[in-house]
Amino acid sequence: MSNIKNNLVLEVEGSKDVEHTRVIMGKRHGGKNQKWKIVYLEDAATDIKKGKNEEYGMYVNRYFYIRSRLPMQRLLKGMQAR
Repeated sequence: MSNIKNNLVLEVEGSKDVEHTRVIMGKRHGGKNQKWKIVYLEDAATDIKKGKNEEYGMYVNRYFYIRSRLPMQRLLKGMQAR
């Protein structure tokens, strides 16, 4: 997962696989702390399946969460704007 404007990627700060570790943007180096998996929520009754967007490699209008590929497979939690 990289930002199309600056090519930075999501990474778990310091490769620390512990609760409340920050997720930041950094230069791609290929480490495990930069590896993520998109997991789709298939059990949502209102899920609209329109197919895969080939440019981005993701499905359109499908709910998902992002899971770290570090051993604990923690989920990425978004922050709400105040």
